[in-house]
Amino acid sequence: PLRQPPHDYCPAGADRWFQIPDGLDAGKQLFYIDHQTRPDRPDRTVLFVHGNPECSYTYRRCRDALIESGAALRIVIPDHIGFGLSDQADFEMVDVHHAANLAQLIRHLDLQNITLVVHDWGGPIGLCWALLRGGLERVERVVILNTSAFLSKSIPFTIDICRIPGFGAL
Repeated sequence: PLRQPPHDYCPAGADRWFQIPDGLDAGKQLFYIDHQTRPDRPDRTVLFVHGNPECSYTYRRCRDALIESGAALRIVIPDHIGFGLSDQADFEMVDVHHAANLAQLIRHLDLQNITLVVHDWGGPIGLCWALLRGGLERVERVVILNTSAFLSKSIPFTIDICRIPGFGAL
């Protein structure tokens, strides 16, 4: 995990911590950014899921551009366990472990109308959550950036995702 984050790591007042309640990482602290561009009523949520060896800081320019856009958004960007400001991992984690933690955070925050943005290893993590952990009904859009978009080594995932309801063209 990161020891001295850059000054622009997180917008002022948007830093949050989530104690994972269940599973292999129960009790660990997961850092996440939770920023509402217009706190009165965001229309949708943009959830960024980072890859490896990255953290929420990877999305800082996208985050800042969305904030400056003036759109009514809730922007949520977690640091997976073992990355960024989150607690250190105790074992060799794979995509399904991070997806389980992500599912708990999303349920805790009750995120809805999600635009899911995944990159690198964030593809298998975010898509695993959406397709295998009951997240599909919460997802409105998906943005896939330079990822293999597979669920695990044993389940290859193809571009046919565009034919799954809820994962249509933007």
